[in-house]
Amino acid sequence: MTKTSVIIAASPRDSEAEGISLDVGRSGDLQLVGGRVFGFDEIDTALRGVPKDQPCALVLVGEISRLRIVEAIWLERAPHLFIVCAEVPGYMVHFALNDPGMKLVLESLRELVAHAGRDPLTRVSRVRLPGPPVADAAATAPLEARPVLAAAITWIRAVLGKAGLKLGGEREAPAADDVTAANDALDQALARPEHEADPLYMLSRRLHLSAMELRFVLLALAPEIDVIFQQSFAQLHGDASRRVGTLGLFSALLGEPVELRRELSVTGNLARWRLLAGHGHTLPPADEPLRLDAPLVEWLLGNEEALDQDARLRRVLRTAAWPGASLIDDAAEIRQAAGYLQLLQQPVHPARNGARWLLFNGDQTSTWCALLDRAARPLATAPLRVNCERLAGLDCAEISETARRLTRLARLTHRPLLLDAARLEATADLDEAMRLLFLEIGGARCRAGVLCTNVSRFIGLLGVDAVRVVPDSCVPQHARRHSLKLATQRLGLALNDELLETLEQQFPLQPDGWERAMRLTLARQAPNETTAQLTPRFIAACRDVASQAVSNLAERLEPHCHLEQVVLPADRKDQLWQIVHGVRFARRVLDEWKFGEQLAYGRGVTALFHGASGTGKTMSALAVARELGSQVLRIDLSRMVSKYIGETEKHIDAVFRDASQCGAVLLIDEAEALMGKRGDIKDAHDRYAAIEVAYLLTRIESYDGVALFTTNARQNLDPAFLRRLRFMIEFPRPDVAAREKIWRRCLPWDSHVLDDAAFRQLARKIDLTGGHIRQITLQAAFLAAANNVCIDLGHIAQASRAELAKIGMPPVALELTVAA
Repeated sequence: MTKTSVIIAASPRDSEAEGISLDVGRSGDLQLVGGRVFGFDEIDTALRGVPKDQPCALVLVGEISRLRIVEAIWLERAPHLFIVCAEVPGYMVHFALNDPGMKLVLESLRELVAHAGRDPLTRVSRVRLPGPPVADAAATAPLEARPVLAAAITWIRAVLGKAGLKLGGEREAPAADDVTAANDALDQALARPEHEADPLYMLSRRLHLSAMELRFVLLALAPEIDVIFQQSFAQLHGDASRRVGTLGLFSALLGEPVELRRELSVTGNLARWRLLAGHGHTLPPADEPLRLDAPLVEWLLGNEEALDQDARLRRVLRTAAWPGASLIDDAAEIRQAAGYLQLLQQPVHPARNGARWLLFNGDQTSTWCALLDRAARPLATAPLRVNCERLAGLDCAEISETARRLTRLARLTHRPLLLDAARLEATADLDEAMRLLFLEIGGARCRAGVLCTNVSRFIGLLGVDAVRVVPDSCVPQHARRHSLKLATQRLGLALNDELLETLEQQFPLQPDGWERAMRLTLARQAPNETTAQLTPRFIAACRDVASQAVSNLAERLEPHCHLEQVVLPADRKDQLWQIVHGVRFARRVLDEWKFGEQLAYGRGVTALFHGASGTGKTMSALAVARELGSQVLRIDLSRMVSKYIGETEKHIDAVFRDASQCGAVLLIDEAEALMGKRGDIKDAHDRYAAIEVAYLLTRIESYDGVALFTTNARQNLDPAFLRRLRFMIEFPRPDVAAREKIWRRCLPWDSHVLDDAAFRQLARKIDLTGGHIRQITLQAAFLAAANNVCIDLGHIAQASRAELAKIGMPPVALELTVAA
């Protein structure tokens, strides 16, 4: 008896393949080629060692998708080869020498060699090796666990068999009754609610496919399920290269082609939900290959993440959760937000009224994002987070395609759709993009939530009545404080309420900001660091997070001086402290004592520091910021003022927004450059200059932070600007006593050899402001350092002559006495 040569190839080479090779080696009628298991890339080498007149079988062991590819290749390349495909479920391996699955392989191999002909359809046998129990049963479940798919495959085989094809060893075509029974079984499987977790069930029900549309989908899916179906379509076409069906072929298999095509055009779901690859709004011509959309195929065959991984959606979808959800635990807020998500999960019924759009409006959209993400956890489904900024640059066709796929994903996965448009610029192109996106989503009868900061703008873009504005009051102010408290507790910090309130005012972060600060603190934490050391590290992290989005229109300054170091008359210094108190106690006065209800605007603190150059205006601003524990954003006027119409106003808004978000003190030096008096409008330049001033005035009124302006020429400021200021502090030239204090503070005690008499002489004879005195002492220090001595009156005299000459004043004669 001639033995059958058996080549065993596996990928990866696992114990299943080794077990089959052992059984082949023990059998008397089979001969193992090479005495080992080959890789898929070694099959050609193994075949060379088999005589051409000897029967040869190829046993392929591996995962189903890889087996189908290798199988198709060797069916064409080796017409004399018999092929047995042994599928390993989900790469899970269960090995035993007496494994019944391995016996099944050998029985299938012997049966195939004994009865197969030369037709490709009869030279293949497939078996599924049993796998061990796994945690995710859905990933490795056989067809019995997917009754809808099993019924669909039975129906496909019946329909193709009715056309005269013999599939997988069938000896005769099924009768018409068999086709009717398969059709009824498919309808019954689709009608049973317990099958609602099956993707085919969801596709049919949630997209409202007609019975005929679903059957077209199943025929288009058939080549992806089994290579036998590919070969069947090739036979029906009479062309071995055409292994995928067409609309014309499917119509002929299912009924009257003209009538079926008309029905598909009327219902329109195949095109509406982008079920067909390469054909957007229309059905394909009758003779073109009809394939299903690739991500949809993967999802129908069990890959639950395939629709999310669609390339057209990944450019707009945010896959990661919004930060801050872990710092929200208020049960009432979570319950209310969950109610909004449940509403968004419901499709729009054409005969019922109801809100199609929920507008989550307000300045704290990041809190909304965190809250909605937190509320989605009990629902066991993550929302679809769409970053609307990424629509920029897409043309109308791409936006329409993206919207259709978004709505398909939302309907099939039953997930709420959330459009994050909080940072979307108000441009004509982006408004048109959003309008088209809204039209497509509304046309698909889907609901969506829109996170925005300008409700009137989006009401106009939506253009429908079914809009519900969710008030920002649903996210109360105390949520920020509570999130901050949770962040500090998770770091092991026990901060009192006073410090928590100070941090909250100093850094107006939302829950996402506190979470990033917490993570940054942990990343920077040194080994064995104590809680006392961790607190300043957390504060520094809060500062970094708050200022990370500051634009290049402003310069960040870290305050280096205290108010005690500022030399001013007592009443002026008291006013500086009032600025500090106006920030520290704002919540008590405006919120707890209800004074804020009397203010239509002006909740922020604005002050003008005016006086001669060098009198301490900028230093005082930095000292105020230091007392508040804030950094300073100093406006760079050269970057802010633009010759282009509207750009200056845009820059002004950006700087004020940056300062508000990071809790910084906004410092505008030389304010007269922006706030000069408005004269008669004689030309276009005057008109636009007046518009810029008017916009800045409006922005100052609505600003809720600290804004400090300095000027050397108060008389040049517009009176309308002065009326909007809470504080106006004049910085006089220092008198003799003040100058002596300045000299002493500008000269560190161990850097000089001056006595009290020398300081009195300097204060009396050199009548300059603090800024000039600072320059003199600095220059004197370099002169002394060059001679490797301490600073004396000679060095100061030399430095003062240079400074006085710089401002056009005559030199001052000093009595060069040295302290004993």
